Amino acid sequence: MATLYATNAGHQDILSVYFQGGTVPSAFAMRLVNDTVVGTDNWADISANEIPSANGYVTGGVTINRDATASGWPTLALDSNEMMITGKKCSWTASGNWATAVTAVTIVADKATDQLICYANITAQQPLTGEVISWTPKYKLKKVC
Repeated sequence: MATLYATNAGHQDILSVYFQGGTVPSAFAMRLVNDTVVGTDNWADISANEIPSANGYVTGGVTINRDATASGWPTLALDSNEMMITGKKCSWTASGNWATAVTAVTIVADKATDQLICYANITAQQPLTGEVISWTPKYKLKKVC
């Protein structure tokens, strides 16, 4: 399993909504990019490197609803004494050759800038025809006192 990293903008967005009454997102999306992402990136920095629509991947990724059902974030629980939320499994089935994906990103899909909230650097994936590529986003808040 790849390690998930939160972006600075993602943390800011979460804190803004919770403490300052910021705009609550209605949906998220997981997308695949051929780019190395860092915590200071935003979607605008890497969007040109999203895998193109072809052979089983659709630009725009897989929608993750903002809810506690199987189409959203169904699991919220302690993991090693830290709270973690787990999203739905996002999958693509290759119907031919497609570009190599090196990072899975989760974005707030309805913000004007498509806010990048977290990412996972993955082993470069060039799926074979018929192969399924799947990722499940998990977001953990670390306790700091």
